[in-house]
Amino acid sequence: MSMYILAAIRAGLPLIHHWRPDIIHVHFAVPAGAAAWTLSRLTGIPYVLTAHLGDIPGGVPEKTGGWFRWVFPFTIPIWRGAARVTTVSEFTRALIRQNYKIDPIVIPNGINMGMVNPAGLRVHHPPVVVFAGRFMPQKNLVNWLKYWRWYRICHGNASCWAMAAA
Repeated sequence: MSMYILAAIRAGLPLIHHWRPDIIHVHFAVPAGAAAWTLSRLTGIPYVLTAHLGDIPGGVPEKTGGWFRWVFPFTIPIWRGAARVTTVSEFTRALIRQNYKIDPIVIPNGINMGMVNPAGLRVHHPPVVVFAGRFMPQKNLVNWLKYWRWYRICHGNASCWAMAAA
C-alpha cells in the first residue's frame, strides 16, 4: 500500500502543476486519502474525501478490523485534514462521527424513490438488470437472486447480468 501512495504522489505532482486544479477529490481515506493529504500539503490545494465503508473502522470489521488496529492513528490526519468529507449513507456517517469526531455530508448512493415518476419509466419485457460492482455481503446479492428466481417463476423470462471487480 505504501508503494501505491508513493506512486500516486509521484504521478499527482506533475498533474497538479500542469492542470492547476482548485480541489483534489478522492474516494477512500486509505490509500487515496493518504496521497491526497500529502499532495495537499505539498501544493496547498485542498482535498475532499468521499468515504464508502471499508475505509471506516467498524464498516467491514471482518475484512479491515485487524488492519485498523495498527493503522488507525495514521488515518486521523487524513480525515481531519480534508476540506470536506462526504459519505454515501447515514450508517457510514455515524461510523465516521464515532471514530473521527467529524460530521460528514451525506450524498446518498442510490435512487430517491420519492422523486422517481414510475409512470415515466419504461421497462424492457422481459426486464433486464445489470449489476456492476464487487460481490460484497453488504450488497445483499443473495436477495436479488431470490427475487429473480421468484420473478421468473411468476412472470416467465428475465435477464440478470453481473460484472464484478475484485
